[in-house]
Amino acid sequence: MKLSIERKCVIVPENVHAWEEICLATEEPEKNPEIAKICEEELSEKTVRVIFTNAFSPSMLTEKSVAVAFREVTLSEIYELLNYCPNCIFESAIGHESTAKLLSELLKVKVPVCRRSIQLTENTILVIVTVTERLPEGKVLSREELEQLLMQGKVRFYIAYVARGVVKTVLGTRAIARSEEVNRALLRTGILTYYEYEKYYRYCTECSEEY
Repeated sequence: MKLSIERKCVIVPENVHAWEEICLATEEPEKNPEIAKICEEELSEKTVRVIFTNAFSPSMLTEKSVAVAFREVTLSEIYELLNYCPNCIFESAIGHESTAKLLSELLKVKVPVCRRSIQLTENTILVIVTVTERLPEGKVLSREELEQLLMQGKVRFYIAYVARGVVKTVLGTRAIARSEEVNRALLRTGILTYYEYEKYYRYCTECSEEY
């Protein structure tokens, strides 16, 4: 499945291949047919869209009835996803400059401010940055205020994706994604373990590719 790219919103990981950076973050593919052909080959394995956002809304859903999994993750797990997921394209839907600056510093990449509408499809992972403290109406936090809240444990990070089902393990309940491409991304970065993935399919007697 070929993913469309909004270049102004792309986040380029620090260890990305040189050609990928040209294909993802510049307009060269649109100017040069030869480069466009190379980029099509380079990006052919990019099957999962990972979107950073500071909010979640049901309006992001593309289906009337769908199960969505939410899981709290650490900065370390986000960093692993960002740098060790070869089938992912990373984008920003962060609408506040202070949040974008804080993420840029924490993840050591440039996270652009890109206020826009997004959709949670089955081949999408949302990385949601949320403040757990209730703020006064209309309050926009500065980067320093966000950093202070982070140190106090009041800034948390979640991932969200369309789920197929759940499995219970000694570590708690884990959700298996409907998309095998998303599962592949989660497995590569350790957010989902092979034990959890295999246990789900071993004991799920009514599982199929159609959910």
